[in-house]
Amino acid sequence: MSQKKRILAHLEEGRSLNRLDSWEKLGVLEAPARISELRKAGHPIVTKLADVTNRYGEQVKVATWSMDRPKLRLITQVKSASTVDKESMILYRGVLYTFNQLEEIYNANK
Repeated sequence: MSQKKRILAHLEEGRSLNRLDSWEKLGVLEAPARISELRKAGHPIVTKLADVTNRYGEQVKVATWSMDRPKLRLITQVKSASTVDKESMILYRGVLYTFNQLEEIYNANK
């Protein structure tokens, strides 16, 4: 299994990942590069900064990656529909969008 597939499987299970854990848990040393490649491929991965303690006992911030679950579910549902009225309205996080508007928002955040 490739590094990208290992990372993607980990994130799709609803778990988060940081650079420190990526090496220990998945054997991936350059996780930021793989995350970038996955984003370019259209996967809705979000980054948050988290405080961790380094080996010297110091508090440092590291990027923690996870899937944007609501966006992933919505896009998957829409893409799996056999026919989609591109002008139909979709309620997403309390706001009405057309499919085209939602797709533009999704593509802008890749």
